[in-house]
Amino acid sequence: MSGVKDIEVSSPSTARWVLNVTSFPTRTHIIWHMHNGLEFSITGDETLHQGNYLMKKQGTELIIEISDTTVYDMGDYRLEMFVDNYHELNKTVLLQLVVEGEHEHF
Repeated sequence: MSGVKDIEVSSPSTARWVLNVTSFPTRTHIIWHMHNGLEFSITGDETLHQGNYLMKKQGTELIIEISDTTVYDMGDYRLEMFVDNYHELNKTVLLQLVVEGEHEHF
């Protein structure tokens, strides 16, 4: 799991990244840093769902999802994968999201 993964979607729709995560030991700690300051983390096979955000790891598959996207979801997101109880950063992946749609006017 490394590099940059870009997605472009239209508003409103679902942005979905599917990544292959392999490590030894198989228990991994993954932190999802969002452009708005939120942060989610999971350990091993786990599902975390909050609002429009979903982070799910099952086996070697990691799904990162943002539903009902708006232009305000556009930006850079970062994944960090650790092994050995957060002592060693193994990989970092940058997720870039572009959302096509109209900006709201106030």
